[in-house]
Amino acid sequence: MAVQLDRMGHSVSVIDRSADAFRRLPPDFNGRTVKGVGYDRDDLEQAGIDAASAFAAVSHGDNPNTVAAAV
Repeated sequence: MAVQLDRMGHSVSVIDRSADAFRRLPPDFNGRTVKGVGYDRDDLEQAGIDAASAFAAVSHGDNPNTVAAAV
């Protein structure tokens, strides 16, 4: 999803606990990468949440996604 949005010209940020996960992004990915958790306010701010028009929480479980959306 992040790659598709990036290729469509959207500004995209990806947050992941593991920096190794960012290696799965293609070399031409222009988005921002933040090592952290998607429900941590500081990590969300580093990813640019304050200027975001949209937010997608797509982790492995409903609970972290719900918390991220609430934060």
